[in-house]
Amino acid sequence: MTVIRPQFPAPPNQNLNSWRREFDHLKVDPRETMLLCHSLGTRLGWEILETQPFSGTVMVAPPFNQEFALWNKLLNGKINGGVEEFIATFFNHKFDWQAIRRNTGGRIKLLFSKEDKLIPALHHRLFHEALEVPLTIVEDNGHFDKSSNCGEIAGVIRQLRGEILEQDPEFVEARSRAHELD
Repeated sequence: MTVIRPQFPAPPNQNLNSWRREFDHLKVDPRETMLLCHSLGTRLGWEILETQPFSGTVMVAPPFNQEFALWNKLLNGKINGGVEEFIATFFNHKFDWQAIRRNTGGRIKLLFSKEDKLIPALHHRLFHEALEVPLTIVEDNGHFDKSSNCGEIAGVIRQLRGEILEQDPEFVEARSRAHELD
C-alpha cells in the first residue's frame, strides 16, 4: 500500500480552497485510492466525494457542524487570528449527502472517539443519519492526534480493504493485471 500525505497549508493560509488546490496537484487514480481524512480534512474529503468515487473512504473524527464556541475555548491561544477566521471556509459548503452516499457505495468507515473534546457525540449521530452507515466509536483515543492512538485507524483501514476485496473481485483482478505491467 502506498501512502500519499499532502502538506496542506497551515494558518494563516489554511482554508478549503488552498487545501483543494493542494489535493488537485496530487495525481491519484481514485479507483485505486483509499481516501483517509482526519478532522478538518474530512470537510475537504466530503467535497471531493460529492463528485468523485474512491475505492474506499475512512473519515476519522469528522466535524459535522461548526463548533466555534467549543473550539475557541479549547484552542484559544494556539491559533493566531482566532479559530473562526481560518475554519469558516470549511463550513460554507452544504454537502449533497445523497451524492456522497452514491459515490462511496457503502465503502466508507467513520471513526470517532468517546473522549474527543473537539467533536461532540452529537456529530456521530448526525453522520449516521446523513450517510446511513454504521459508525466505529472507540474509547481513549481523544482526537486521534497522537501517534500512540492510531492503531484503531490502521485496524479500520485493514477492515475496509478486506471488505472492498471481498465485494469487488474484478477490482482485485484488474489491479493484479496493472501491477504485472509495472
